[in-house]
Amino acid sequence: MKRLVIHIIIYTCFCLSLSARDLTFRGESLAYALATLRDMQTEYNINFIANDLETLPVHADLAGLSVPKAVKLICSGLPVKAKIRGKEIFIQYDKRYKPRTIKLSGVVCDARTREYLMDAKVELLPIAEVKTSWDSVLDMFKQTLEHEKKVTGLINNIAAIANEDRDYASINRITWFIDEQVEEEESAREMIAAFEAVEGNKYGMYMLDKELATRTYVAPSPLAAE
Repeated sequence: MKRLVIHIIIYTCFCLSLSARDLTFRGESLAYALATLRDMQTEYNINFIANDLETLPVHADLAGLSVPKAVKLICSGLPVKAKIRGKEIFIQYDKRYKPRTIKLSGVVCDARTREYLMDAKVELLPIAEVKTSWDSVLDMFKQTLEHEKKVTGLINNIAAIANEDRDYASINRITWFIDEQVEEEESAREMIAAFEAVEGNKYGMYMLDKELATRTYVAPSPLAAE
């Protein structure tokens, strides 16, 4: 009985130490983020070659996520392949990825003061290949919902940074985008429910498509004034 109590105490202390870790990454390398996940737990073995991933930045908050979900989140949008086989996780740089060369010119200024920032550094992150085909319309909207959830997470991270920095002007502007994401996720869920209801019914699919064709685009308020 004493041994059981000791094991419980040790396990509880271990869990508390994990919850206390900083799992928010703001530009650290993918290699660093994966090493952090690997070292903070013993359930999963995370395999990767650090040198290949040192130049890939990570911007994500992994608090509360399982290890597989955390790995998928930090690898999303980066030129890497992530495979999960049981308790083994493999991350490999995608050698097929060919970065695009973009020539830029101009200046960087503070959005609030409009003052030029002479020593500012602009960093362009890699953009992964966009999927253009799905097994079904339902699968497309399911992936759309997952994408909207990711966008929501990115916007929430910006809001958290603005709140931490007491940047009230940015917080005021970001609030609209937060509300908009609530609507976007709900819209995707409605589409999923609709296509699940008519799945396998050609006439139902036809009528749903006809109904959706009547919708008109309304520019969101921040874009309407531009």
